[in-house]
Order: sequence, then C-alpha cells, then structure tokens
Amino acid sequence: MRAMAITTIGSISFLQQGKPAKMRLSAAQSLADIEVFARALAEYTTAGIVEISFTEVKDLTDLPGATSNLQALDAHAMLLLHGEVGKTKTKRLPIPAPKTDLFELIHGELLVKRVSGGALAAAYSILAGEQFAFIRGRRQ
Repeated sequence: MRAMAITTIGSISFLQQGKPAKMRLSAAQSLADIEVFARALAEYTTAGIVEISFTEVKDLTDLPGATSNLQALDAHAMLLLHGEVGKTKTKRLPIPAPKTDLFELIHGELLVKRVSGGALAAAYSILAGEQFAFIRGRRQ
C-alpha cells in the first residue's frame, strides 16, 4: 500500500491602495504559526494584512474509484438537509458522480434512499459541528 502524501500551504493576503496581493508560505505548519508570522511581518510592511489561510491537502487515491473516471462529474445527487433551529436553516449538499445504489426509483424518479441520506447528514453534521437532518434528495 502506498503512503499517502500530505501537502500544506499557507498564505497571507495583503491590501494596499485597494489592490490585493498574496504571499504564499509553503513552509507553514499551522494557521496559528501563520498568524504569529503575519503579526511579526506587520511591523515591516505598510500593506494591510487582511487575511491568512492554511490548507492541508491529503492524497486519498487509495479510496475506491479515486483513480477511475467511469462517470462524468456533471451528474450529481442533490441532498437537502435541515440544520438546527437558530443556526443554518437548510443546506444543499451536492454529491458528484453518485453511485446508482444511492437511489431508489419512486414514481418514476430517482430519489436518494432515506438511510443513505441520513448517513450522509450524520457525517456532514460531524464535519460542520451542527446537527443536520436529511429532508430529501434526488438525482440531477
């Protein structure tokens, strides 16, 4: 089994006289480290530091189907999720190139199975840190 590669990249966004610029930081290890560097850098620049970012990219080509191109990405399932009261009301969640077993045929329409939609809503809830419930979904 191949070892998965992790790549990180950070950036600092500047604004001076209405013009944006971005400094890429390939040595960045965390968002906190970028913030410390940005605060130190602010002492030496007249440009306004307006934003920092940190991205971590992990190679997941070991997942099933990751290296195949069997279905066009323009086909997708669209799920509608309902969030917590007082927070996100609804969320549309597109699923690219859905597997056929995500759906069941009801009245001539391919609808997302309730069990599958519920599982995806639960996984999205963990990601978002907010409870989401599956309302409905269909193939588009």
